[in-house]
Amino acid sequence: AAEEASSGVEAPAAAAAAEGGGAEALRAELWASEDQCEALQATLAKAKEQDRQAMVRLREQLDSSRGHLQRSLREASDAQQSEVGHFEAEIRAERQRLLDISLEESISTDRLAQLRDSRERLASERNSARTQALVEVGRCAALAEELRRLRGEVVGAEARASGSTERAARSEERCQEVKAEGERRAQELRGRIEEIWSGLRSASAGLKQGALPTEAVLPAGGGAGGYGFNPPHR
Repeated sequence: AAEEASSGVEAPAAAAAAEGGGAEALRAELWASEDQCEALQATLAKAKEQDRQAMVRLREQLDSSRGHLQRSLREASDAQQSEVGHFEAEIRAERQRLLDISLEESISTDRLAQLRDSRERLASERNSARTQALVEVGRCAALAEELRRLRGEVVGAEARASGSTERAARSEERCQEVKAEGERRAQELRGRIEEIWSGLRSASAGLKQGALPTEAVLPAGGGAGGYGFNPPHR
């Protein structure tokens, strides 16, 4: 019974000792786990800090890239708008130039038509003036011939009157009549010749204004168309 009692006492002690050793082991394992957990937490915190720093760097790079992209897009848009404005200005200038050319062509066409009409009218007036001048020259020559004939009659009458003493009175009277008639007709012819020459001068002035030389109207040689007659002088 004593042995049984002693064995009964030793068994709980051994169990208690075994349990104490197991607790120490568990405690040591718990401490190791806590150290490992703290190390893992430190590593996790460090990783989180690195991730945060990397995130900040990435965000800064993203912002910088975004700003650079926006500047590039803005510069490209400004350059495109400037180029578009330049092209639009060139197009407007080209359209205006075409309009100016079209207007100048229209004005030139109208001016050319007016010049053609003026040239035809001047040619017609020149031909009419030339014909009129030739007619006036012919009339002037006829009047000059008539004046020479009258002067011849006057000279003949004077000669006949001076050669006949018997008919002196009649001849003198006839001579005076012939002289008076000759002077009257000569004065009348002079007036007509002056009118003709006045018309010729007006025609010559008109021909000069129409770019037709006077030499083309009156033949060379002086006088009234080279017929040996000079205009009267007062």
